[in-house]
Amino acid sequence: MSVSHTKDGRTVLTGKDYTELREAVFFRDRGRCIVCHQRVSLKLSGSDWDMHLCHITPRRMGGGSRDDTEENTVTKCKKCHMKEHNQ
Repeated sequence: MSVSHTKDGRTVLTGKDYTELREAVFFRDRGRCIVCHQRVSLKLSGSDWDMHLCHITPRRMGGGSRDDTEENTVTKCKKCHMKEHNQ
């Protein structure tokens, strides 16, 4: 299994479990960016994902505050997600 829970109660997912989280959030948000409402896809677009799984409470470098739950994640398009991170 690729689910682990930290001492402070956060959930960290990898592999198949992280993929399942992406899919659940994508369908919950009806396949649209929550910012610009553009339709996104679960497929790769070039070397990057079209749909970005954005953490409400940021992951931070190294995942120090990472909490991979449906309550802490939303769907964003690449453009809106990069804008949020000033990239």
